[in-house]
Parts: sequence; C-alpha cells; structure tokens
Amino acid sequence: MFISPQYISRVITIGILWLIATGWAVADVYEQTKSVRIGGDHNYPPYEFLNENGQPDGYNTELTRAIAEVMGMEIEIQLGGWDTMRKQLEAGELDALQGMAFSTNRVKTYVFSPPHAIVHQSIFARKGKGKITGLSELRDKEVIVQRGGIMHDHMLQINLSAQLILVDTHADALRLLASGKHDYALVANLPGLYLGRELELSNIVPIGEPFGAQHYGYSVLKGNEALLSKFSEGLAILKNTGRQQAIYDKWLGPLEKSGWPWKKIGLAAAVVSALLLLVLGGIVIWNRALRREVARRTQAQQQQQQQLIQADKMTSLGILVAGVAHEINNPSSLLLLNLPILKEAYQDAEEILEAHYQQHGDFILGGLKY
Repeated sequence: MFISPQYISRVITIGILWLIATGWAVADVYEQTKSVRIGGDHNYPPYEFLNENGQPDGYNTELTRAIAEVMGMEIEIQLGGWDTMRKQLEAGELDALQGMAFSTNRVKTYVFSPPHAIVHQSIFARKGKGKITGLSELRDKEVIVQRGGIMHDHMLQINLSAQLILVDTHADALRLLASGKHDYALVANLPGLYLGRELELSNIVPIGEPFGAQHYGYSVLKGNEALLSKFSEGLAILKNTGRQQAIYDKWLGPLEKSGWPWKKIGLAAAVVSALLLLVLGGIVIWNRALRREVARRTQAQQQQQQQLIQADKMTSLGILVAGVAHEINNPSSLLLLNLPILKEAYQDAEEILEAHYQQHGDFILGGLKY
C-alpha cells in the first residue's frame, strides 16, 4: 500500500498540533491550581507583621486573603526581612509583594497595582531635638533607615551626604535611636507611631510634619502583569463592595484619625464635672453651716426668712447650672449632628479629589496639602 508524502505530512502536523494543545491545557490547569507566593515585611505594623502566634497578620495580609477569596486564588503568604523579600521576588522565589511604596526609580524593575493605602514618612529623634523641615537638614548626620526600604532608595537617589545606618526593621531603627545612638531615624509614619507605642519608647518622638506621601500597593516583576491584574481586579471588587474600606478602618483608622480628640475632650469634661460637683458640694455645706448660724442667732421669723433666701439661692444656682449645661450641650449637639455629614461629604468627594490628584498632582485642600 502506497502512502503519499502529503498524507504523512498531514498526520505529523495534526500530531504536533495535538501535542501543543495538550501542553497548553496542562499548563493552563497548572497555572490555575498552583499557589501564588506572596511576600511581605515581617515587622511593619499595622500593615504587615507576624503576630504573637508567628502567623502573618495586619492590613496587607487580611486584604490579600480577601482578594484571594473573591478571585478564587490559592495563595501562600511569607513574611520576612524586607530586603530579603525583595531579593526573593527578583530571584523568582516569590510571585508578588503585598505592600511596596511606588517610586519612579522602582518602575524600572517592578509593576504596581492601584494603591490600597497612602504611606507617609516621618523623621524620629530623641526628645529635645529641634524640628526638621526637610531632608536637606539631615546632611552630615547619622540617619537610621531600613535596608532596602523606600527611604533607603530615596536617600541613595538624592545623594545626600548623610551617613546611613542600615537596619532590618523599623523596630530596630527606633530601638537603636532610643538607646542613644545616632541622630535620627527615617521611618514610615504609621509604623513608627505604632511601634513606638507598642515598645514603650517614650524618649523618641516624630519631629516635623509627615512628608513624602507615596502610593502603596501590590507589586510584581515586569513581565508578570497577568498576575498583577488579578490583584487589581480583586482590589476593585473589594473597594466597590465596601469590604476594603472596612479592613482599612479596622487596622489603620484608629491611627489615622486626626479630628477632634474625643478621648481628651471626654477626660476634660469628666474633670469639669468633678469640679462642679465639688463646688456644688461646697455650696451645700456652706449653706448648711450658714443656716445653723442663722438659727442660733435669730428668732423663728428670721429663720423662716433665711430659708426663703436659701431657696432663692438654690433656684438661682439651678438656673446657673442649667445655663452652663445648655451652653455645653448646644455646640456638642451641633458637632454630633454635623460631623457625620462632613464625613459623608468627604467620602463622596474623595474619588473626585483622588482623580484630580492623579491628573494634576498635589494641591491645597483646607489649607493643607492633599
């Protein structure tokens, strides 16, 4: 039986196409079932850290798990030294980092998702140091920074002649500064405040205003944009359902609220109330003593007249106290009524403000930089 070369060629071609299709199918199944390895900093609270049980925790971690849930992804979260995590990502040992600050220098190597937070930086110093208004004032100073962190990158980029002291974590930086070594620590604002409180480092404080607002989100190496798009889509879903805001408020809200200091106001109100009670108690005691003196010196008619006078005094006092309470309640009621409206108004305008920021850069809002 004669088999033509054309027939053999067709069989070979079909076989090759079948093998290719099978390989793609297997690869697709593999991509869908393998775990995505996500890295982060093991000591960067409240964003990401290892909790007391040695498990990944924090805002970034909870957000990552929520994205994996809505996107149907299998994930494996690994937290370690930040510089080590960056190197593992670049070596292909990790697929993504769940929190990295954006910079124009970093986009040469990484691709970033839309931000899920804005991170500010602060300069910490021991109490008694003067205020710092800009990084240029750190020239010729000993400055502690996190190895591989955004401020390490930035200080190298601007080539400021400061002596950089490199440490692995923000906690190491603050502890070293609190021990009396070096001049300043340059760390992220919220982690610095959080760690200073948790470690009870009472001799160091942030000096000057927080600066350098940076977009903070997921990052992957260039070429892995397909994976990044899953995180971006999952983040969009969480934002639209309000779940991302709930996670944000849980971890970052208590540290970021900069409105009225209600705890201090409540404490002051308690002190004022105690003083009023003391004054009222003193008045009552004084009136009782006065009444006894009047009873001793006067006749029954004079005693009755004094009681009428006393009743009039108490009435006046009641009017005075009611007036004071009214003056306190009026502004308090207005505040309680209007603060939720102001909050809702800001939340409604936030998307417009953010869009304006993205298109035109920073601007002044209410006398402050946005």
